Amino acid sequence: MALRVTMMARRITSTLAVALLVGCTTAPIAPGTANAQQTVSSAESQLFYELLVAELAIRRGDLAVATEGYLRATDRTDDPRVAERATQLTVYYQQWDTAETTAKRWLSLDPEAIAARETLAQIYLRQGKTTEAVDAFSDWVDSSDNKTDTLAVVNQLLLRDPDMALAYDVAAALAQQYPNESLAHVGKARLALSVNQRDDALNAANQALELDSTSVDALLVKAQVQISQGQSPDAIDTLQEAVSELPDSLPLHLGFAQLLVESELYDRAGPVIERAAELSEGDADAWLRLGLLSLTALRNDSAKVYLSGVLKDDPYNEQAHFYLARISDREHDHERAISHYDSVPQGEFFITARIRAAELTAESGDVDGGIDRIQELSPLASEPALKVQLISAQSRILQQAGRVDEAIDVLTDGLSNYEDNAELLYARALASENKGDNEQFEADLGQLLQRDPNNAHALNALGYHLVVNNQRLDEAARHLEKANALEPDDAAIMDSLGWLRFRQGRLEESKVLLKSAYTIFPDAEIAAHLGEVLWMQGDESGARQLWDKALADEPDHKVLNEVIRRFVNK
Repeated sequence: MALRVTMMARRITSTLAVALLVGCTTAPIAPGTANAQQTVSSAESQLFYELLVAELAIRRGDLAVATEGYLRATDRTDDPRVAERATQLTVYYQQWDTAETTAKRWLSLDPEAIAARETLAQIYLRQGKTTEAVDAFSDWVDSSDNKTDTLAVVNQLLLRDPDMALAYDVAAALAQQYPNESLAHVGKARLALSVNQRDDALNAANQALELDSTSVDALLVKAQVQISQGQSPDAIDTLQEAVSELPDSLPLHLGFAQLLVESELYDRAGPVIERAAELSEGDADAWLRLGLLSLTALRNDSAKVYLSGVLKDDPYNEQAHFYLARISDREHDHERAISHYDSVPQGEFFITARIRAAELTAESGDVDGGIDRIQELSPLASEPALKVQLISAQSRILQQAGRVDEAIDVLTDGLSNYEDNAELLYARALASENKGDNEQFEADLGQLLQRDPNNAHALNALGYHLVVNNQRLDEAARHLEKANALEPDDAAIMDSLGWLRFRQGRLEESKVLLKSAYTIFPDAEIAAHLGEVLWMQGDESGARQLWDKALADEPDHKVLNEVIRRFVNK
């Protein structure tokens, strides 16, 4: 909140009161008007006082007092700047009725103010006033020099509105009001898709294309609709034809590449990404997007090229540094990864990047250096959630270094400050299990489940622990069946439940569950369990093939090697 207050304060100028004071005191006093002038001077003094109090409040970060001051000042002057500031502040505090009044006054004092029209339209949206919002957006569009550009902005605002149903109603009304504007129908199509009105979305997209067959926005939204209807091949064909007809359209190539990547058609995405790169030479935003698409498509070399290109234009780009670090991290190039993580500036990725840099420092052999890095971050983490994140990270580093007792001490200290915190309880439970302290493990998970009976991960951890130790299998079944019902597509839970069925002698059920888990997440431990089931069913060849494949990917996996030793290398 403090950061947002500071940002708001910076947006509100501190020169307004002085400017108004100068404007009010430079008028000459005409003969015979002393009494009238004395009254005006008193009003001006009161206005100056209200503005001065408001400005001082802004400097202190007290926007509540500033808002009250500007609201009083709005009634004392016809300067539209005062009404504008009052509107900004009331919008910030979501005082929508008052914001509507000040925005209307702002617009009445400055009829040419486009920002006033935009703000008023959004205020109506927040109040759920559909008709008034449509009228305000229409007024904004009609008063602009370029309807198309303004409709594009309106579409973005509506897509960001928290009430998608209301935003769709407004978009549909605007499409009726501007039947010959392709972008009005594009806006309706996007909002219709957001509220799952797929037929309306497709019709609107087709209407947009009838008005402008080369509209990239309409082509992309039509493809999105087709994918949502299970028609991915049709969507791909639509865009493939479009890029053939519009070979120089960067937005179209970017959108097509995104669709192919999201459809996991990585081979087909490659040439489209490369063509987009040719078209976007020098466009840092496009290269950032291409870098992230390449990363998702497992094209690490291309991702490096594009993200490095972003840094040439913007050396402090946090996303470029963060994802270049991720690539180096995947490639086990710890030194380069740490360098990029350390280059991420303060922002969305800062804490995550620095924590990972600390972990890599420890993995490289400097465990105390990694812990020092975590502790240095503590003063920068003001939110409790971030503090907990740092405590968890420090405990992980200690556990990976074999210093389990220290890790448990760190978590216990954390729980003394953040009592019953679910993340810390879960972490201490796992650390206690690692130490062999089953009593503490079950106590922490029991406490966690008492507070949150539907915590699927805690249910899975406790159930799997019981299965592995072949204890209280009926209780394990209750935990794992509930976890599976809560998270039916979670591979780890399916693996646990499959292993329970194995313990219960229900081999065919076990095989089905473990195969499904392995399909979702081909992990070595799941392969170990599935192979054991196959072996016990007489399919030794299938078990060997599965284990060989898993061993090639993770040759040092402890559970997998133990299973192979027991069955193959007797």
